[in-house]
Amino acid sequence: MPRRYNLSRDYVIFRRSTDDLIDFYRDVTGVPVRHARLLGEIVFLRAFSLLEDIARITAVKLVAGAEYCDGTAPQLSTTPANLILSSELLLR
Repeated sequence: MPRRYNLSRDYVIFRRSTDDLIDFYRDVTGVPVRHARLLGEIVFLRAFSLLEDIARITAVKLVAGAEYCDGTAPQLSTTPANLILSSELLLR
């Protein structure tokens, strides 16, 4: 039986990471104005990196037939042999 992938765990990790990043940005006080822009850019780059990661993971898992966060399974027209094959097909 092929392994079933699920997006819920990745969603929780993404939410936790973005919440930590938002908390960090809110908690940083006393940063001189001349450094605030640099700090904002660093936070933005990290947020974009998180977005890239979750988009890549989600795309690969959906191609492999991962269950959605609500537990429903997609109706695939073909079934990839495994996640590695799915990612190779996606990245072509």
